[in-house]
Amino acid sequence: MFLDRLYRSTAVKLAAVFFGFFLFLFLIATSATYLLVSHELTKTVDDRIRAEYRIIAAQLDPEASDDFVQNVQNLADLRDPQLGILLLTNKAGDRLAGNVEPFQVEEGGSTHALPQIKRGDDYAYRLYSRPVGDMQLIVGQSLEDSHELLEITLVNLAWTAGLAICLAILGAILLSRKVQQRLRPVAETMDLVADGNLTARIPRQNPNDDLDRLSGTINDALDRLKLLVDGMRQVTTDIAHDLKTPLNRLSIIIEDASREQDNNEAVSGKLEAARLECENINQTFEALLRIAQIEASAHNNAHFATIDVASLIETVADIYSDVAIDAGMTLSVQPTSESVSIKGDERLLMQMLVNLVENAIRHCPEDTAITIDTHRKRGKPIISVADNGPGIPASERKNVLRRLYRLEQSRTTSGNGLGLALVKAVADFHDAEIQLMDSDPDNRERPGLTIEITFPSKADQQ
Repeated sequence: MFLDRLYRSTAVKLAAVFFGFFLFLFLIATSATYLLVSHELTKTVDDRIRAEYRIIAAQLDPEASDDFVQNVQNLADLRDPQLGILLLTNKAGDRLAGNVEPFQVEEGGSTHALPQIKRGDDYAYRLYSRPVGDMQLIVGQSLEDSHELLEITLVNLAWTAGLAICLAILGAILLSRKVQQRLRPVAETMDLVADGNLTARIPRQNPNDDLDRLSGTINDALDRLKLLVDGMRQVTTDIAHDLKTPLNRLSIIIEDASREQDNNEAVSGKLEAARLECENINQTFEALLRIAQIEASAHNNAHFATIDVASLIETVADIYSDVAIDAGMTLSVQPTSESVSIKGDERLLMQMLVNLVENAIRHCPEDTAITIDTHRKRGKPIISVADNGPGIPASERKNVLRRLYRLEQSRTTSGNGLGLALVKAVADFHDAEIQLMDSDPDNRERPGLTIEITFPSKADQQ
């Protein structure tokens, strides 16, 4: 089982790849080292035998060639043919002096095995042959020392390679175990999440570690997943709670219409009431679907364009100023001397502003003043909609941003509790922050409500 996990371990596979690359480079370096050492040893031997040839050849006196031959023989007698050879022949190839039997060899440097020298090994000789007067002088040296040094070098390289292989295997095993120890909490946490425990999180150790940063990213994703699942559960609960009443009303209206029809009474009024109830239910589901679509396309800002906020606000104010007047209110735009622009989806931003204005008109009493404003704060564009109505208690401000949530005093008014939820969805889509606050905190009866939406600065959007 361990070997199977080890074989399938990514760490071991990566270690094997790097080890294979290292071994390839090591073999190249070893071959280059061997060839270089062999070349240098051969060059050293060649330099030695050529120097010896020059010394011996310099002793030749054409008037006393017999003395030269005798001197060469004396030098040959002092030399062990197992280690070095010295041979002087005439033009016919007959030996004049030397410690080996005559043999044929080309002029210059060469390598020969010289089987006539009875050795217990197969070491060759490095030879140098050149004429001396009308004679041929051959000087040679055994390559035994060179070969033994090369063998020692190869053995050392082999041991080094073996040690490197063992260390690489051991390192791969240790690395695999270390990585598996770090990844085990990740796997265990994901198993808990798969079993439905959305509160499970990966324990973090070293903030500077790649795996720890990955764990942080996964934890952030799990936080987002839990938030979405909790939101889905809350939506399910809110739908069951808030749609129960209109569905019951619709059922009662249909039963009344059926009974009146049986009594030959006019049912057009009941049918119109049923139609309105169905339209209200349909609007609720359309709003929920719209919010879901916005949230599903989060971070998809490829179609964003630069929007002039002042122009957007003027358009909304022109559309709803008469609506506000009909409701006994006033809708105005706070003048600004600076140009404010944001990158975003113009259609969604328009819908967000419309929802904020409609929310104020729907839930505020007559003589309420509604103001739309835009400005910059610390380089960040801000859009705000303020009123001097009854406001929202601080404890309820987070709740009203939820889907289908309605304050008790708002349940008698029209609406489905999705207006501010859609505003929040649009704000999140644009990476904007939404904040609810009192317009006039000193006025306890009518503190009003200001909703500020702060968008990222240009530097943050890059």
